Amino acid sequence: MESMMWMFTGDGVKHTEKRTPEWYQKTLDRYREEGVRIATRQTKNEHTLTCLWTGSFPNLCRGEWLFLIDGIPYQVPFQYEPADTFGRYCRDYWDGEDEREDYYESGFGRDKWIKKYHKWLHSLPLAPAEYRDVYRVIRNQDWRYESCGGCV
Repeated sequence: MESMMWMFTGDGVKHTEKRTPEWYQKTLDRYREEGVRIATRQTKNEHTLTCLWTGSFPNLCRGEWLFLIDGIPYQVPFQYEPADTFGRYCRDYWDGEDEREDYYESGFGRDKWIKKYHKWLHSLPLAPAEYRDVYRVIRNQDWRYESCGGCV
């Protein structure tokens, strides 16, 4: 299985790249070796869900979603954007000469998120009861703009 994916590079331009399941596995292995936390969850029907947002400080917002089911990659409808799962986040900013942090809650709770992305979830090879597991594994990697402080 090959897929054509958009990817951002350091020059800020989108480029296309052919990706195979082997490419995804090598990429995940490289991130694991670097100590990056990758979300993995086993569903009740024995599917393994793997999720990674590749952005990190100082450019948390310049990543992409890698989402796999049983080692097979699937495109997410929110590629290059936050997934809008519910969580508590921190926004870093300057107030005069002082750096500030504001904590806030944002995003959709599980049931509303599943309803919002129902069409996409229905296209996955999962039972509806497993959609909650998809939410949990993605929520584990979700992020918000201004939350890493790199642009401060």
